[in-house]
Amino acid sequence: MEQFSLINFLTMSVPEEFLLAFFAWTILGKKDSVKFRNVIATALITAIAFASIQVLSNSNITLMAIFNLVIFTVIIFFTYNLSLFESLVSSLLTIVIGTLIQAVTANVGLIITSFSLDDIESSRKLKLMFFIPYLVFFAVLSLVIYKLNIKVLNFKKKKSSIYYFSRIRFIVLQLTFTLLIIILNFRLYWSNKKLFDSPNDKVLIIMNFAFVVFFTILIVISVFKMGKSIQAEEERKRAYDGREIFQNIDYLCKLMEMKEYSEVEKMLEYIKSDVDTDIINKSRTNRDSSIK
Repeated sequence: MEQFSLINFLTMSVPEEFLLAFFAWTILGKKDSVKFRNVIATALITAIAFASIQVLSNSNITLMAIFNLVIFTVIIFFTYNLSLFESLVSSLLTIVIGTLIQAVTANVGLIITSFSLDDIESSRKLKLMFFIPYLVFFAVLSLVIYKLNIKVLNFKKKKSSIYYFSRIRFIVLQLTFTLLIIILNFRLYWSNKKLFDSPNDKVLIIMNFAFVVFFTILIVISVFKMGKSIQAEEERKRAYDGREIFQNIDYLCKLMEMKEYSEVEKMLEYIKSDVDTDIINKSRTNRDSSIK
């Protein structure tokens, strides 16, 4: 079981988890609704939880990634007051991007240096040397997204359409599959460096890294595009619902003018049923055709 180090916790765990918390806060567009102190609290709680997981899992990369994902999802669910889909998608996207940056910087560092995995694990200075590039890249990316005000999508806590849920499920599957690919490729070279000593082997490893990076970028772009598509669909639905409300009001006014009070009562019951079930029937008949 790995021994806990307070210095590593303060110099590595806390800054890394702060970036994770800040990145999730940014891509969710929570700058106005969730205070920055929540980000700091999330970072500290996550750092403590991740450090505990690292000790208990004995630094097993696969187990750590799975537990970290679950724990981070639960933490931001409460600290950012999110829906289940918000916390799951944002934690997946945050950890996918963070893991990719860490995998690329660490493995490239191993390729261009003569250090082995044992050397890095036994030296705090080497750990910091490999950790700093990852921290810098992640920080720059987080600040760029913050400045450009880029967010995934506007999630809803209310009952949503089948279209909405199917798209969200697809996003979750995409990101989960991508995370597994990154972890497997991370371990491929990180744990077996001595098997890839020849120049040809290193070229193949670099090509593999490039493919994984390209694939992940495509997935992340598709997630953001899908988020915009969902948002556009929801806006069209709201616009349609708004028009329908005005049509119903106009119809009620005409019925009142004609003193068709029984029809007014039926119409009000019909509208109440729609509100109670949160279902808008998209195949309305033209009610005005019966009014002459």
